[in-house]
This record gives sequence, C-alpha cells and structure tokens, in this order.
Amino acid sequence: MSIVVTVDLAKLQENIWKATKICCAQDLELVAVVKGLCGHINICRQIIQAGLTKLADSRLHNIKTLKQAGIDCEMTLLRPPSMDEIDDCITYVDTSFNVDLDVLRALSHQAQLMCKEHNVSIVFDADTHREGLKGNTLQQVCQEVLELPNLQLTGLAIYFAKKETDSEYFQKEAELVKQVRAIETEFGLSLPTVSVGSSGAFGSFVRTQQIPEGINQFRVGTGLLLGISSSVGPEYIEGFHHFVFTLQAEIMQIIHDGVKNRTAVLHMGRVDVELAGLIPTDELSVFDITSDHTMICLGERHADLAVGDKVTFGVNYYSLNRLFLSPYTQVVLV
Repeated sequence: MSIVVTVDLAKLQENIWKATKICCAQDLELVAVVKGLCGHINICRQIIQAGLTKLADSRLHNIKTLKQAGIDCEMTLLRPPSMDEIDDCITYVDTSFNVDLDVLRALSHQAQLMCKEHNVSIVFDADTHREGLKGNTLQQVCQEVLELPNLQLTGLAIYFAKKETDSEYFQKEAELVKQVRAIETEFGLSLPTVSVGSSGAFGSFVRTQQIPEGINQFRVGTGLLLGISSSVGPEYIEGFHHFVFTLQAEIMQIIHDGVKNRTAVLHMGRVDVELAGLIPTDELSVFDITSDHTMICLGERHADLAVGDKVTFGVNYYSLNRLFLSPYTQVVLV
C-alpha cells in the first residue's frame, strides 16, 4: 500500500512502563484509552502484555471487537451507550460512564433480563465543556442508581476536553474528590474509583507530580500512544517517546520549479489524514493538501528522493485515529 503506519512496540512498551511507574508512585491505577486505535486487536494485546489490566474506549463497537477476539481484560466504555447499544453494553462492557437516568434505567432493565451485574461511573462536570453532571443533579442521579437493580455505582469520573493550566487541572480534580466525599457521606458508602481522564491532565501531573488526595485512577490515551499531552502544537511529555507511530507516504510525482525548488506530490490526502496532524520528521514542510494528494517542499538535502520513495511523518491523535479507520492504511508492527 502507498500509506503505511509503523508501530514501534518497544517504544510503546516503554511509554506504558514509564507511565505506570509515575502513577504507582502516587497509588494511581493506569487505564489505557485505546479509542485512537479503532479496535486494533494486536496492538491492544501488546498493551496488555506490557502490564496493563484495563482498557477504555468511547466506541462500543471497538470494545465488542476486542472482547470477541479473546482479549479478556476489564473494559470501560467512556461515552454513555446509545439506546440501541444497551444490550451490547451489558454483554461486553464491564463499566460504563453515564450521565442520563433514562439510559441508566435501560441498563438496569437489560442487566436484569440477562441476570448480570453492571458497573457504572457517573461523569462529573467541572466546566470541562463536555458531558457531565453537577451538584444536586449529580447526587440525585447517584441516589437513583443505588436503587436500580443490577447496577453497581463504582465511582465518579471527570474528563478534560480542552487544555487547562496546571492549577486549573488540580482545582477541578480537587472538586471531583469533594463531590465523591459528599456522596459517600450522604449515602453511607465508599466509592472505589475516582477517575481522571485526558492526556492534558496527565501531562500536567507528570510535570508537577501533584494530584489531589483521593484521586486513584488515570485514564490516558494520547500520552501513552504518542507521548504528547496536546495534539495542538503538539505539546510533548518529557521523557516519553513521541514517534511510536510513524506514517510513510509514497511519492507519486516530483515537480521541478527552478534549479533548487522541488515539490513532491504524495499518495495521501484529507481522506487519510489531517494536514495539522502531520509532523514532519526530516525537515520537510507540507504546504497543501487535497482530498487525495499532499504536497511537500523538498530542499537540497532531499535531492535523491524519487517517485516510489516514501516520506516519513509523525502524527497527532486526530490523524492517528483517521489512519486507523481508513481501509487504505497498512499497519505494520515492529
């Protein structure tokens, strides 16, 4: 194929080991968020072999694929299931994140029909600009979950959908702990999981080594897979490998514009990747992209490149996700 994604398994393993060590130092459980891999069975197996015991994904289809492939670890569904996914959610998911009582009642009903127990975590919204519940509504939903048959309330979770400052991450994580303690006091129970998610929050934690007491789980995806805390920039996490996944695209034409200026046209376009998601690895610059073609400038040091040669890029999360979704991408594990 003209588009190849190479996965350096040794670098991936080292990122997982490093993240695990950092988390263990603060008694934090590490959960690998694998939604960027679109249910790639062999890579997820490698993640488990590196020592992690829990995976998380926002797409039920991916979790179903992994479970049916025999990957027998605890799986968390990060996005609440749609109503037509309730059956599969009870069948394949160990813990689901939720925000809506109608969905929770449907989960309870289906779990009863299937004679299964299902774990749920409620998402707390600390002005993170995504799904979640606040204050009194949060407590009311938790109260009803505790009364619903075959559902187990196992914790609260928070997700940061946008970049925050280190102090903002800490403040909102502390607010999550405060809400957990209020619910535990109100209902006389102990919630086993207090979960924080996003590679931005993880990058902040790696920098500061500070997290509020009471947080006991980190959900990390991009930080493990790509060693970055933000795809915009990108912002790299110090000490982590950043080119675990590399993209090679084949040159289909060389255009000469004068003696020194040359343009290469690649067998790759917006159908495959995002322009902003390409990270040149060899002093190449991308200056245009269409649906099926990408144009890059070649300098003097690339005078030997010819049609049929491949050019290498790093990728951010959005391009990684699109590449794994594409049937035109060949994935190679090394």
